[in-house]
Amino acid sequence: MLEETVRETDIVVRYGGDEFLLICPETNGEIETIKERILQAMANQEGMGQLIDFPVTLSIGSAHWAPGGGGTIDSVLAEADKRMYDVKPKR
Repeated sequence: MLEETVRETDIVVRYGGDEFLLICPETNGEIETIKERILQAMANQEGMGQLIDFPVTLSIGSAHWAPGGGGTIDSVLAEADKRMYDVKPKR
């Protein structure tokens, strides 16, 4: 579902058990449209009963990394992870 929803230039990687990493080049950190598309695609699949017979929720955390920006990739991944966990209690 993720690969079908993101742009052709985006990269989807399974990062952990139930975590995925999306690399979205040329967005300058502006990924709200991509997030909305992913959430809508999940809602559409849930509504059609194509997944499983209990609700599935998504918690999306994001962070921006730019070459020469001063931050390490590890620090950006940690920031995205923190933001994801900030969203979880709201679901």
